[in-house]
Amino acid sequence: MVVVAVWSPFHASHHLHAFLCFVQDKCDGAPWAIKMQTAIAQVEASTQASGGRAWSCNTHDPKVGIVVLTTSREEDIANLLNAVHSLKNFIGEDDPAPLIVFHEDLSASQQLAIREAAAASHATLPRSVSFHAIQYEEFPPGFNPDVEEPNWQKRTKWGYHHMIRWWAYRVWHHPAVRDLELTMRLDTDACYKGPLEYPMKRMLTDCSKVYRPYGVQCDIKPVQYRFHEFYHKTIDCMGIQAANPGMLAYEEERAPADAQALFNDHFEVVRVSFMRRPDVMAFVERVTEYEPYGVFRWRWGDHIVRYSLLALFAPSGSLDLTPLQHYHHPCEVPTDSILTELSFEEMAKRGW
Repeated sequence: MVVVAVWSPFHASHHLHAFLCFVQDKCDGAPWAIKMQTAIAQVEASTQASGGRAWSCNTHDPKVGIVVLTTSREEDIANLLNAVHSLKNFIGEDDPAPLIVFHEDLSASQQLAIREAAAASHATLPRSVSFHAIQYEEFPPGFNPDVEEPNWQKRTKWGYHHMIRWWAYRVWHHPAVRDLELTMRLDTDACYKGPLEYPMKRMLTDCSKVYRPYGVQCDIKPVQYRFHEFYHKTIDCMGIQAANPGMLAYEEERAPADAQALFNDHFEVVRVSFMRRPDVMAFVERVTEYEPYGVFRWRWGDHIVRYSLLALFAPSGSLDLTPLQHYHHPCEVPTDSILTELSFEEMAKRGW
């Protein structure tokens, strides 16, 4: 079965003028707001016109990928090789999903080692690998890293913030990803230590699902500074009715304790057509590319960006809430317990 929803500026034209006038009044005519409301109107109109979902779904011949972001540090490469080897624990992965490795400066010998690990990570067929060198340390327009100081850093001044921006925004524009059906994220320091049903299997056959999370938690105050206020101002400004009110209610429930709801996206399965939907990408662009530049100033994480966009745009019931077994992050931890403040059963009861 193939379900396709096509967005079209023509279908949105009848409503667009009224929407833009609303934005002019509520959002001071900000360029990001005009862009975001235009995208929302286009998706709404195309969904109504097609009578289907606002994302495409190909179950006949879907292309998938396991995505990795790594440095060339020997510690990271050693961890990654272990993570890739552990993919052999997947059960029901008939055709090995290609490994898509994003990096800045991997050597030829490091790439060879990753290829060899990938080839041995499936019982019957070698897993293919592609390497994609990226310009990692690029900043959003208007942000001056020479005069700004982050409130948190790891390894280098801005390195962690670039990682956040990559997973929140930039990866979905990369040619190696944008035409895929599903991606599964593999962190370099994660691994699987026991048999596990192939994590993408259910979403390959269930077009209603757009995201498989690991567990829901909350971020600490310093690195989610002002996000709740920013988020709800954006919702109010845009006049957005959350597609997943249960998720939005949980975010509001945790806010008085200065706890920002998030999905730990060091593991996730993502339907790319949903993530690349114009309204979703316009929201993410609003968060990462414009003032107040919270990703860089306060280290707003890709995990809270992911949760917040799913609350707004992923309909209730569109999350694959299958618990993940035998997954360890970091790989050295002695238990595969899901780190979550709500059980997967409780998430389902709340209508997620």
